[in-house]
Amino acid sequence: FPVTFKKDSTVTTPITYDEKGWSEPQSELDPWNGYAVYTDINSAEITLTPFLETDSSVARITFVEEWYLNIRLESPSYINYSAEIGRRKYAKDMVDIFDTPVFPEIDNTLSLSMDLNGTKPFNYMRDIRDIDELNGVWNLKLDAHENEKILSVSGNVKGSIPQEISIAMVDIPERKIVYDFLEKGIDLTKESRVAYDLKLVVGDEEYVMTTAQSILTEIPEMFSLSQNYPNPFNPSTTLQFGLAERSITTLEIFNILGESVAKVVDESLDAGFYNFKIDMRGLASGMYFYRLTATSENGHQ
Repeated sequence: FPVTFKKDSTVTTPITYDEKGWSEPQSELDPWNGYAVYTDINSAEITLTPFLETDSSVARITFVEEWYLNIRLESPSYINYSAEIGRRKYAKDMVDIFDTPVFPEIDNTLSLSMDLNGTKPFNYMRDIRDIDELNGVWNLKLDAHENEKILSVSGNVKGSIPQEISIAMVDIPERKIVYDFLEKGIDLTKESRVAYDLKLVVGDEEYVMTTAQSILTEIPEMFSLSQNYPNPFNPSTTLQFGLAERSITTLEIFNILGESVAKVVDESLDAGFYNFKIDMRGLASGMYFYRLTATSENGHQ
């Protein structure tokens, strides 16, 4: 028979994995099933309580002044309900015991990850921040097997979100803002092998509207490569370009014979404007060319 549990606040609520993917946080543990939890301290505990009255463990650890938003990623064949954002007492805006690294994607089907307040790589599935702050932006990265092109994202609130808080989802590749995300979620189509970027904006109404619009304003409407400066140069020059979407990006320098002499960038980059200062010492004086190749989420190059 299913059992409930009590746990330290430093332990994540258990999630489980089935043929469709990772579940949302669970309030009961079923017999003969497996569960994953995370803690970064040695003395954390979970206690099974099989004979207590029905009492959700999630409710027991959620205080009035805390809120959580479980983010659900789905495709026609798979799910990933493991991601969670929120605010709680004693949490920090940077990495702490309430943040959880991404669990392994056992079948490599759907992935939903986030950075920590813009400071870390996208290696986390849970980003919980200080309850004393109202406003914030959570950066989300979605990825899926190449056959899983039709995706939907929705949110399930746990705890009590203050009435003055608004929530909007910014769809970076489509350059649109969804203000009714909690009510309707968001549907998207993922065409390429590049991850899909979303930004969740949470806070008072004015902050959410202003910040969501600002995010789109700071993203180029098209891909661009600018003239280097200074030109002529000695011993260094700066290359500028803009990416309208997350892209697999290569920026390469060639000599007059068409030979590659330097690869400045060769990685996946977020949408935005970039400046790279290039030290040309060690190369012969003369004329050089540079080329930007960027394969976007929609397959544009």
